[in-house]
Amino acid sequence: MKVIMTASRKDNAAHINAENNAALLATVQDKLGITGEPVKGYWKGEPENSFIFHGVNLRGLLVLIHLAGEYKQDAFLIVRDDKRGILWSRDDYGTWISEDIGDWQQVSSHVARMFDGYTADRSGRFFVACTKAERAAAERRSMGLLSLMQIETAAYADMAV
Repeated sequence: MKVIMTASRKDNAAHINAENNAALLATVQDKLGITGEPVKGYWKGEPENSFIFHGVNLRGLLVLIHLAGEYKQDAFLIVRDDKRGILWSRDDYGTWISEDIGDWQQVSSHVARMFDGYTADRSGRFFVACTKAERAAAERRSMGLLSLMQIETAAYADMAV
């Protein structure tokens, strides 16, 4: 399985987030022998420097859950080997809860931006975990926005003439 997480928090200064992420990477490398793949994560519309940890086993998952708590994370994503995305987040009492949120899949950047949470890798690919119905709805919404942008572009072009 893979785990997508960060040690950043939006209320921390940038240098604190950088230090925390460096410590997270070092700890995971030391304890699990896993190197994190840097990605750009988006959670609730906010960008964050995140990592995908590939090849995580059950022991590794327990270490990562502990680290998520240590860095006061609100959520992280597990992608099982069958591509199901399991969102771990905290309830109102601070207890971890898990929710199957659908299949981990590559989507266009326009579709990805229709979701509260998505991941962009360094090669420019975008990924979300969602159901087929959620993806279809996001595709329809993104097409509507693209059409609106085309109409606005044409209107501005007409005004320039």
